[in-house]
Amino acid sequence: RLKEPQPFSWSGGWQRGSGTTLLKTTQATIGSWSVNLAGGRSLVNVKTMSAEMEAIYLRENSTITNLAGGIWYCRAFSNRNQHYRQAVTPANDKGKIFNYGTWQVELVSPSNNVYMEVPFANGGAVRIDQNNFYLHEYYGHHESGSTGEWWINAGRFLRVDNQLLTLHASSKIYGDGELQVYNSNARLFACAGSAIGVGSLRVYSGIMSFSGTVSVAQTTISGGALEIDAPGDDPSATTPCLGAVVLTAGRLSVIAAKSVTASSVELTNAYIDGGASTGLRAA
Repeated sequence: RLKEPQPFSWSGGWQRGSGTTLLKTTQATIGSWSVNLAGGRSLVNVKTMSAEMEAIYLRENSTITNLAGGIWYCRAFSNRNQHYRQAVTPANDKGKIFNYGTWQVELVSPSNNVYMEVPFANGGAVRIDQNNFYLHEYYGHHESGSTGEWWINAGRFLRVDNQLLTLHASSKIYGDGELQVYNSNARLFACAGSAIGVGSLRVYSGIMSFSGTVSVAQTTISGGALEIDAPGDDPSATTPCLGAVVLTAGRLSVIAAKSVTASSVELTNAYIDGGASTGLRAA
């Protein structure tokens, strides 16, 4: 174990082996174009990490953990996206990232994005401030999960792109930005007890499925499916609100004997389905 180096600056090369690098400094920095964790290595941040690299490769089941109270800043400089990647081969040799603190997205250039290309477990808070955040895949299909929260700033988005994201009970996504499902292999499942309260939902392809609370200003479906397992007409339940709904392709499904509200509906070359008692009504 490499414990409490102060300060810590990693500007290239590898950390390898089954041990742990434990960082308890407010002066931890990862720079350069790319760095590598390998051999099951664990990198654990306790206080403050400024991640300024273009890419970090998590090889041979290596992990990054941002502990409760820790802040991981995504701060790639110049005109760079930032990537968290697994090795090219074998495809099933996936590293993983665990966030129990704050994962802060604030790249220097607002035109660049963060690509999470390994499984990401969020038990803390992700703040998508001045860039976009992709739950992406580099090699293989990944499964990410959340018991924590996600905040999306206006004009920014969280995109589920060829990953499965499960929002467990108590997890929430909120803010004035947009939540997207983009790829035909992408899946977002919001379990009962979760909450979605963003500016807009957008389904390009894949499946977005909600059993929890949903309240948004606008919903756009241009492919794939949005499935609502909504609470019924019990006055104590919160009826999902989809805002202004635009369907140009794909499907909106509401489970039988349930209902959702919408301020308006525009339906062209798409369809709405559900049980006989399912309906859309003015919000």
